[in-house]
Amino acid sequence: MSDLRSSFMFDYLSMTTAIVRRVVRSYLKSRSGSPQDVAKLTMQENDWLSTCPMSSIILDDDFLQPRNAEEVRRCVVIDAPNIMHITKTDHEPDKASSAGLLALIRYFVKNNFDVIAVSQRKYTLDATVTHKFAVEKLERMGLIHLVDGHEYDDIITLEIAFASDGVIISNDQFMDHMQSSDRYLRLLERCISVEPTRVAPEERYTLSLNGHCLAEHTFGFRRRNVPKALVDQNPANTLHEAFFSTPDNRRHEIVMEHRENWTEDHRDKIIATIDELLAQIRSIV
Repeated sequence: MSDLRSSFMFDYLSMTTAIVRRVVRSYLKSRSGSPQDVAKLTMQENDWLSTCPMSSIILDDDFLQPRNAEEVRRCVVIDAPNIMHITKTDHEPDKASSAGLLALIRYFVKNNFDVIAVSQRKYTLDATVTHKFAVEKLERMGLIHLVDGHEYDDIITLEIAFASDGVIISNDQFMDHMQSSDRYLRLLERCISVEPTRVAPEERYTLSLNGHCLAEHTFGFRRRNVPKALVDQNPANTLHEAFFSTPDNRRHEIVMEHRENWTEDHRDKIIATIDELLAQIRSIV
């Protein structure tokens, strides 16, 4: 029975690894939009920003800025269902919030991070998510990987983070999976919790003073498992260390390799598209 179980786990991990490689290839391919597409989307962004109300809020993002030339941004892997659930809205409290996910993706992309979200495909249904057109658009852009029923989204999230040596954004502890495989243990130190704070009605769907789009929450972040070497550091420093790789990281080359395809055009295309989606949502709510 033990041999049978070991064989099953080997086959399962082989399957998930193949899925991850396919996801990463698809994701990198999605960045190859033409300059005309980027220019058009950037114009749409400017049109929306010119009419978007300004907020009095400033979102802290200092910890996401590199402090020296050797630091390389890690890929940000978002546990989409978790984020969409903790940012549920007052007007549709029984549905996961696509707007909360959009705002969080934009926050990291604006700070020049590579982002991919992972979700169960059921969150493309009207019964489970608000404004499902937003999730469908994210999938077409390669910004979210939708997991079919026979796959397990937590495993895919962890495998993508492992493959890119990335950082995970989730309030989930992933403890069952962390204990099942040594390959995930280092990821435990780079699981970042999100602490959303609901904004006042007049602040909803506005632009922060430092250029971030608000949906219905602001975001705070906390590193749950701080390495012993950093326990005396302030929270901003411990967060910063999780989001950046340096040459002393034995998997630094993986981070650098994943980063090679990042471009400002790709960033601008994502921001413009998300701004357009948030504008559509704002017109509905």
